[in-house]
Amino acid sequence: MNRFILMDGAMIHEAISTSRWFSAPSPLFAPLMPTKEHLLAGPILLADPIAREDANKAEVLRLMGAYPHRLHVAFLDSPLGLAELADHLRHYVYFGDDTGEAYGLRIADSRVMACLPQVLLPAQWDAMTRPIDQWHVHDRTGKTYALQLNESRRERTDPSHPLHLTDEQIARSMDEGEPDALLSAIGRNPRATDPRHTQRHYDIARCCIEIWRWHQQQHNPRNPNREVLHVFARRVFASDGAWLLDDLRIRREINAVQAALR
Repeated sequence: MNRFILMDGAMIHEAISTSRWFSAPSPLFAPLMPTKEHLLAGPILLADPIAREDANKAEVLRLMGAYPHRLHVAFLDSPLGLAELADHLRHYVYFGDDTGEAYGLRIADSRVMACLPQVLLPAQWDAMTRPIDQWHVHDRTGKTYALQLNESRRERTDPSHPLHLTDEQIARSMDEGEPDALLSAIGRNPRATDPRHTQRHYDIARCCIEIWRWHQQQHNPRNPNREVLHVFARRVFASDGAWLLDDLRIRREINAVQAALR
């Protein structure tokens, strides 16, 4: 069994694009993006140098620490070699929608992978993880945990092919990713957050979204206003989340925000 590191180059692009180790092709890593200009701006698969005394070990450890809580890092175990596993995973760095448009899929971002098994159909998840024995990602405290892989994946023999997601699946993935999108929109993403509060800020963002969705459903179900969400969330964070303990104040404040933005 071989151990690999899957790293999201976009999340640490400055660090990885200036790394001498990635300045030239190497048999020790394989970018998964198909175009040369984006090679280091997407997922990158590495033969794990940490499990052995390798000259590149220190540099890989530095890059693994370049984003809070290693949210840009996953560990994969597979019987395949580096080139074979990279060829398989390249089919899954994009997905298509019902109109034929293609979109990137952040398979090295632990935040995305936390919800992807629930978004994909079982057969899609099985196809993606067929040659993988274990897939570990990081949570918002920096701890690793294993994604649930189905035994049925071992029965698949069909060739790898890109994912097609329905509108419903895309909507679900957007719903799952909305807390992180909100944190980025209001300047509270993990890079701008004390690492001790990364999980707590995510929980606060999720609560803000739940309250906003309820309010929009009551007052403006056909045209939800995310500007209301952003202003409301900023006010909640300015209170360090204390408002979430006061239901009456929450209602007053979100109503005030809604009225001010009309």
